[in-house]
Parts: sequence; structure tokens; C-alpha cells
Amino acid sequence: FPTEKVVGGFDFVGEDWPNSPEKPDPDPIDFEGHGTHVADIVGGSSADGTHVGVAPGVSLWAVKVCSAVSTSCSGLALLQAVDFSLDPDGDGDLSDRVDVMNLSLGSSYGQREDDLSAALAHAVDLGVVVVASAGNGANRQYIVGSPSTEPKVISVAQTQVPSSKLYLIEAGGVTVGGSLQAWSAPLAGVVSGELAYDTASAGTRRGCTDAAGTSPFAAGSHTGQVLLLDRGTCAVSVKVANAKTAGAIAAIVANNAAQGPGELPPDFSYGGGDASIPGLTVTLVDGTSLKSVVGATAGIDPASAVSLVRNMVSSSSRGPSSSYQAIKPDLGAPGASVSAEAGTGDGETAFGGTSGAAPMVAGAAALLLQAYPALQPHEVKARLMNAAETNITTYAGPPSASNPLAPLSRIGGGELRVDRSHALTTALWDASDPAAVSLSLGVPRMTGTQVLRKRVLVRNYSNAARTYSIATSFRSAADQASGAVTVSAPASISVPANGNATFILSVSVNAAALPNWQATGISGGFNGG
Repeated sequence: FPTEKVVGGFDFVGEDWPNSPEKPDPDPIDFEGHGTHVADIVGGSSADGTHVGVAPGVSLWAVKVCSAVSTSCSGLALLQAVDFSLDPDGDGDLSDRVDVMNLSLGSSYGQREDDLSAALAHAVDLGVVVVASAGNGANRQYIVGSPSTEPKVISVAQTQVPSSKLYLIEAGGVTVGGSLQAWSAPLAGVVSGELAYDTASAGTRRGCTDAAGTSPFAAGSHTGQVLLLDRGTCAVSVKVANAKTAGAIAAIVANNAAQGPGELPPDFSYGGGDASIPGLTVTLVDGTSLKSVVGATAGIDPASAVSLVRNMVSSSSRGPSSSYQAIKPDLGAPGASVSAEAGTGDGETAFGGTSGAAPMVAGAAALLLQAYPALQPHEVKARLMNAAETNITTYAGPPSASNPLAPLSRIGGGELRVDRSHALTTALWDASDPAAVSLSLGVPRMTGTQVLRKRVLVRNYSNAARTYSIATSFRSAADQASGAVTVSAPASISVPANGNATFILSVSVNAAALPNWQATGISGGFNGG
């Protein structure tokens, strides 16, 4: 360090924090591995060219702010890292600032009164595109985390990778859907074996290694079986590894937290162990169904799997932001990549969560800035959001009456499409709050019928004057049918070449026709205190 790819950086915490005081040093070597995965997704590349990140031409700065021995991140180090990224050589001249910051970290139920969020807002004002993960708090209102809730920061949700599928598990007349974990062995063919669920103790139900490192299962005790386990206490990958040691041909881990009807099973990051048999997760409800047919033959046929392309990942945090009452997250991106494993030289392992989705967007931002260096941060954000794929669903399968589109509080502008973002010759954003881009109206108190208005800026990047037609539509047919909201705008707008123009978007709301919205309507609800 430094290298041709990682051109600079700093370690603001040292190797032992929080078990000892912070001991900053100039070498940000990554022993924990999280940052290595993120950096590889942004812009890594293998020597043989077979593996590349989103923006393989980027120069990376490694700024270490989190512990090498725990999951903690230092609040002081985070603020120091923002200052460092704005002025790496410390000479007071910010012309050497980074172009894009990625923060695959956060705190649930993100609040306005957050020092890191304030620091990042200043960084955006100084010309840096800032991307942060929305969090992995699942489908709970307002749980989306800071600093991604800062309006000027791009908040990233997690969507399924194109290869993701829901695998049908059949046993004793029961059929449920399972999510194959990215770090486990693939389903190369039909898996068939007796469904087992060891109820000898909580330890065997959960399948966790004990403090002495001992598996709860005797070697060969579940040979040839499909072993059902409960989530809890240890990493899901460790459970699958212990099932393998017991001789199981596949492991199924049932969630221990309730989910909304039809939601997909959760996905989990790799947490250790030799998980080289297929490891799947199912919802709590489906796990209970499987427990009713223990002893039956369980079959998993990959040919019957349902594609999850353009679907949300169930663990991705939901908005809106609690302090601002604004639409968050801003974008979604696939977040379960196979990326570089720290300390292996050229090894790769699976990595997921919104921590893996955020660097997809950070890399996309870098590509846009490479193509259009004069873009301001809000323009990069607008181009990414304006070009995103909006047809993203919450549950398995294509959009339909029974599988509605994901609400804006889960997906924001849609799923990342960097090629479309590059090709855009027009962008739109909130004229009164350009950095936010989205047209959030907040949560006003209403009686009767009120009209809310937003001024929308239209930017024409082409070399010719243009006249645009303006049409309005509803994302949800139910919202349109209720008659509670009417949206109106001018029929068209003319914008000069390489220029801007604005129009007023009016939203008329009949408060009496609005449906009731319960903050506890989803399991877990608004439990942020």
C-alpha cells in the first residue's frame, strides 16, 4: 500500500478498537473483509480480466472507520474520514477531493440529528456524490437508516441479483418457497431425502456450534437427510456447515421473525463455516408448515424454481425517512455479489445486503462522472433515479394483481440501470430542493380538500431546443380508484438547448377519501421508540 488500484487512504481506528483506544495509522489494511468486498464491487478487477467491478477504471481510496474485531464503527473516525476524503493531503485545497464516497453502514430509524449525515451533506455541497446503504431492517416503516436518510445522500435498497430464484420445497403434500443462499452450494440437480427436525434441545433445533466450537450434531447423525433448522443465535452459514458435518444433503433454515403475507424468505451474509451443501431459508410460516410433515420425503427440483429478477430482497429496509417524512430509499440495486475476500490473494466469496447494493450505485456514479465530468452531485443522482427500472415487485414473480409493485417507500425511483442513465438527454428534479431529487410532499395534516404543489425542473442536455409532453399516472391502481388524489400538470413544456425550465405539479388531496394507514400494519411495525 498504496498500489496502482488503491492509491491512498488512512486507518482512523487501528486493529484492536474497540477493545483498546483508537490507534490511527496510515495503512488501512482490511483484516475484517467488509471493506474489501465493497471496494471490489465498486471497481475491482482480476488479473485475467474474468472478474470486474462496476467501474473497473476507478482509483480507490481506502478509509478505515470500522473495527477489525467487531461490527462497530467509530463515530469520531467517520467524521475524520469525511474530512480526509475532502482533503486527502491536508493542505486546505479541496481540489483533490474524492469524486464519490460509499458508506456501506448505517443506523436504523435514521434521524435528522445525526452528525455524520450533516458532514456528508456538506460533502455533497462541496461536489462529492455520496452513496449509503439503506439498511437491512426489512419491511418496517421508517426503519431506513442514517446517513442514507439525509436528503442529499443517495440511499440504496437491495434487489435480487438476476440469477436469484425461489426454489419450491415439497414434502408430505406441503409446498413452500425457499431462498438458496449465495454462499452455499448450488442446486445442481434434484435433492431428495427425509425431512428431519432435531428437537432434542434448542441447540439442535438451531444447529449452532457451542462455545467450545463443537457441533450440536454427531457426525453422520443426519446422513442423507434434508435438515430443517431454526434461525437464531449464530450465523445461518454456520448452521448449514454443521448440517453438512452431520451428513445432511441440504439444510433449510426457518425464519424466527414474522413477515408480511407473501414476502420472500430472508437472505443472509456469510458468517463462517464450510457451507458446501445447499442452504435455503424459508419464512416463519412456511417453516411451521414443514415442521408438520417431518419424516416425509422432501424434494427440491431446480427445474421448478421461480425467477426473482426485478424483485425486492425481503431484508432491505423500508422508508420513508422518519425525520424528514420523505421518500427513502432513493434507488435499489442487486446486492448479493461474489466479490474479493480479504487475505486470500485472489479468492472470492459471496457478500450481500444493502452493503453490497450501495457500491453498485457508487460504481455507476463513477461511470457517469467519467462520461460527464461536469455533472453536479444532484445531477448524477437525478440521472440514476430518472432512468431506474420502476417495475420492481415485492413478492416472487412478475407484476400482477396478486403481486403488486413495490411501494416507493421500499424501492424509491426503481432499480439501477446505469446504461439508461448514461444515455439520458433529459433529467428532472425538485426545483426547490435539487439535492433531494424526489418530489416528497411530507405528511401534512389535512381536512377537506387541499392542494399541494411542487415546482419541477426539467434539464435538457441536448444541443437542440425541445418540447416535452407531460402525462400523469398512478403507480397503484387502488390509489387511482380511491379518488383521494388528483394530479395535474401542464400538457407540455418547452426547454432550450442545454438549458432548464420548470413547471408546477399540483396534487389535490381529498382527506376524507384517504385510506387509513396503520404504522403497525406490518409485522414488527414502527418499533423504533
